[in-house]
Amino acid sequence: MKKAFIIIGGVALFFLTSIGGLYLLGYHIYNNVSCNTFNIDNIELRTGLNIPEVTQTECVCDENSKLSQFTIDSEQVNLHDYIAQNNFVRQNDHYTASGSNPDTRWNANLDTSNYQLSVMIEYKISSKERRE
Repeated sequence: MKKAFIIIGGVALFFLTSIGGLYLLGYHIYNNVSCNTFNIDNIELRTGLNIPEVTQTECVCDENSKLSQFTIDSEQVNLHDYIAQNNFVRQNDHYTASGSNPDTRWNANLDTSNYQLSVMIEYKISSKERRE
């Protein structure tokens, strides 16, 4: 009986530790302002947009903002479906999507003529405040 409790306790501890680790990883990705690490994941978590398969990425960031530009892989991504799934709205010759939450304001522009996706994120809370 004692052995069963130890096994059950060990399994429960393993699952709780795993869940806690996944939560901390998501928290780290969400609060990462870098262009070097988890850039696409950070954008997806903060905006709710799906960044599709890309062939090229450019990113510039500072403490309070990030501008990422992607060249979407035209052979793997159907732009019509991508636009519909991510709620882009047509404005003149391109598509836009935008939004905000308590700590992020963002704007995305999609140029279908050259498969360019630009995402601008403004962090309402500085990285120094996030670390404290």
